[in-house]
Amino acid sequence: MARNTELTEFDEIYNYYHNAVYGNILRIVKDAIYAEDILQDVFLAYWENRLSLVPESVGGWLFTVSYNKSVKYLHQVKRMPIIAEHNQHDIFEEAEHSAEFEAGYTAKIKMIEVAVAHLPSRIKEAYRLCRVEGKSLEEAASRMNISVQSVQDYLKQSNKYLKSYIMQQNVAKTFAILPLLIRFFQ
Repeated sequence: MARNTELTEFDEIYNYYHNAVYGNILRIVKDAIYAEDILQDVFLAYWENRLSLVPESVGGWLFTVSYNKSVKYLHQVKRMPIIAEHNQHDIFEEAEHSAEFEAGYTAKIKMIEVAVAHLPSRIKEAYRLCRVEGKSLEEAASRMNISVQSVQDYLKQSNKYLKSYIMQQNVAKTFAILPLLIRFFQ
């Protein structure tokens, strides 16, 4: 029975993240066949490491692993004399930009996780259920034994706090991520 639960959870994670992870891989390696192979490697690594991962950080973990495996692929390709010199330059230039993006993305995720950790427990629970687990307002209200209106209020409070936290950290100016965060929290 536990094995079926693990497989169901894996399917849910795969279905939720595979398109985004594949898109990031394809953007880096620029080859659909290799991107599919790397995608399979990423989710195999997830399966092997799933018990040691914090559920809230799975998305960031998948992104980081997919980036690392893509860059590893590019390094292997670089050793192959078949690729023309200018193509190698283009591929590695894109990988450098991806490294900057990945570092910024990871920093944003960590900042959000820190901010969420500061939320009061009931607000954090509503946030986790609706924003992380994707539960509906009704499902969250049922689980928390509160009204749908209370869940909505908790989500408004969490959004307000998270935006305020980010502004206090001056990160919104540094990384220009406020529009992304506003969309993320809606």
